[in-house]
Amino acid sequence: MLKKLLIIIYLLFVSLQANSIVPTKKIEVSAGITDMVVSKNKLIVATTDGKVDIVDVTTAKTIKTIKLDKIKDFVGELINPKIYSVDSINDKILIVAQVSKGYSEIYEFIGDKLVKIVSKEKKMFILRAKYITDSKILFATIGNEMYSYDTATKKRVWKNHISYSKFSYFKMSADKTTVVISDESGDLKLHSIKDGRLLEKFTKNNLDNVFQIDYKNDMIITAGQDMKTFVIDTTTKDSYKIKANFLVYSCAFNSDASIGAYSKYQNNDVSVFDTESKREIAILTGNKMNISKILFLNNKEIFVACDDKQLNYYKLK
Repeated sequence: MLKKLLIIIYLLFVSLQANSIVPTKKIEVSAGITDMVVSKNKLIVATTDGKVDIVDVTTAKTIKTIKLDKIKDFVGELINPKIYSVDSINDKILIVAQVSKGYSEIYEFIGDKLVKIVSKEKKMFILRAKYITDSKILFATIGNEMYSYDTATKKRVWKNHISYSKFSYFKMSADKTTVVISDESGDLKLHSIKDGRLLEKFTKNNLDNVFQIDYKNDMIITAGQDMKTFVIDTTTKDSYKIKANFLVYSCAFNSDASIGAYSKYQNNDVSVFDTESKREIAILTGNKMNISKILFLNNKEIFVACDDKQLNYYKLK
């Protein structure tokens, strides 16, 4: 009986080991990573050290670094600003960065020049901004105010106060018609990008702060402080939960939401799973600190970033 039990334990151990994947490549960037996007075979990587690194996906080498000027902290010391978010469209890069007194500014990097879009004179605490079109952006403040802004006319299209809960994250649909917003409450709000109207509210899933979400093919995946990730169908409103072993800091889908990923363990391993069968496909190991961003390049290639300056690339079997 004992021999049979030992054999079962051994087989389980081998199965688990075979499921673990170490990084195929390790890419070193300027500092801890806060956000990243892929554009034209390049990774645009935002860091905590006032730099945006542009990494060639094929060679895994940094080919350019955008460096922002130092700012003064609350005691007057010069420090590098934290980059909160990045995006890219038509060879332009959108950057949200910390400035003095805790405010934020939004820049566009065009033709090797930084152009200020929203200045600190607006006294706004902006945490995230993304392109809607070449000349329109969507951005959110820590107070959960959402803005649609025309960069060509320099005018606000609309503004909506989403809720009284602290803002966490937003993700637009691929066609840029709708956006899902997460916050401290755990509720998710689906809004129209055209006019900011609330279209749907998803409640009773995560019961605490939702750090991140992804939203693809009418499906949402969440990264919750309550140690749960939810997969939600926005058309049927059906959902299911997966329990993690630690706070879930980050999550992502592949392009059609058939595969999901989320940070599962205290040791910063990432679980990759089939969203229909809920079967775990792989565990991505070797991440040094809390996961800040998971990005599918395709169904087999995944980038995982964390609060450390090591960016890991994984090739699924």
